[in-house]
Amino acid sequence: MEEQYIQRFTPAMLAEALAHYGATPESAHDLGGFENFIYHFEREGQPYILRLAHSSRRDHDLIQAEVDWINYLAAQGVPVAAAIRSDQGTLVEAIDDGHGEAFMATAFELAVGRVYRESDDWTPALYERYGELLGSLHALTQDYQPPTAARRPAWDDPRMDYALSCLPASEVAIAERYKAAKAEAQSLPRDPHAYGLLHYDAHKANILVSEDVHLTLIDFDDAAYAHFIFDIAIVIYHSTAAVADREAEAAKLLPPFLTGYARRNRLDPAWLQQLPLFLKLREIDLYGVIHRDFDVDNIEHPRVAAFMEGRKERIEAGKPYLEMDFESYKQYLE
Repeated sequence: MEEQYIQRFTPAMLAEALAHYGATPESAHDLGGFENFIYHFEREGQPYILRLAHSSRRDHDLIQAEVDWINYLAAQGVPVAAAIRSDQGTLVEAIDDGHGEAFMATAFELAVGRVYRESDDWTPALYERYGELLGSLHALTQDYQPPTAARRPAWDDPRMDYALSCLPASEVAIAERYKAAKAEAQSLPRDPHAYGLLHYDAHKANILVSEDVHLTLIDFDDAAYAHFIFDIAIVIYHSTAAVADREAEAAKLLPPFLTGYARRNRLDPAWLQQLPLFLKLREIDLYGVIHRDFDVDNIEHPRVAAFMEGRKERIEAGKPYLEMDFESYKQYLE
């Protein structure tokens, strides 16, 4: 979140947001957050999550469309953290920030589990369940009709275009690489059996794993209309980003993940050949966001520093994110 909005947020605003859910600041605990303020709170002895997003980033309609989608999935049995209504009966509450804008408050059920960050935590059986979860979502999006006028944007909507909005003017070559990849992706057919409303950020940090190995998908803040293969590319990208041998990690993930996915949704295996394109879009997107959120000449965060090492040169040279023959995995989708 931009510093100016962090400075605007006050304890009184938090108290007002919590009051909409019958809770007090004494019951709330700050959980941090990257783009939003996130709190754990209790109402009538039950635990929930409160999220506060500034309207400059996500306005009322965007958040309404997000929670409509989440609650549809929950009603269909997909393991997600459903949004709850305020005491006023709404899913989104606006908290005036004193500058003509607002912090948009939304509360969610508390999902049980923890994030499995390390590669060794992810067994083939767990990857298969991961694939089933994403496959279920992709199957349901094909018949989804938003219940309100609010709509989520497409992946190439300017509101979702972090790469070009965050890249410094000096990164001319990388901006051109991104524009070319974006144009190629925009030329692909948007068949309802391969394109729809997706999570669009379903990486491992947004998966909670319970003690009985039950998976719950959280944080739909980036939900957008996109090609199904883009959602799969995001899973692959983030699962391999922090390991030394990315290709070996992808080879470990793909067979069980795609097997589980195919159990829940039918996707033409020909889409696998588009993975390098969507992996490249994700790579440049994150490269831009890092320029927005970090001093790239002095990065102290070890994972971010590792990602940026040699990244500029690789992108400018047009090197694929992974040197793999993805079509060789088509058997798992058939």
